[in-house]
Amino acid sequence: MKKALFFVIPALSLVLLACDQPKPEPKQDRVSMEDSTPSRNTNYQANQDSDRLLVQRIRQTLSNDYTLSSNAKNIQVTAVNGTVTMEGSVNSQREKAMIANKIRQMNGVNDIQNRLEVTNQARG
Repeated sequence: MKKALFFVIPALSLVLLACDQPKPEPKQDRVSMEDSTPSRNTNYQANQDSDRLLVQRIRQTLSNDYTLSSNAKNIQVTAVNGTVTMEGSVNSQREKAMIANKIRQMNGVNDIQNRLEVTNQARG
């Protein structure tokens, strides 16, 4: 009997000690963490969509303006977080300024990078 108690008491002590230890919290994997909080990718995608729509509205505005030359209607327009960059050639300084003013007044435009070059300046 003593021998049995000699083995049972230490074993029982270990079991009780193990029960007394705090249970480790389950680790959350990367996927579930990303699912529970909005990620930067979501914001990035929203910005991309709004920038894409902004560029479409700008291109539509320029193509519908009968006062602009074909050069001005075909400039390159990009947008990143509401900052619009215009590149290409226009026929006059007046046309360059007119395009910048039109774009600056549009909703969603935060800033303008005007990299337009005047090439076929009319002489007068």
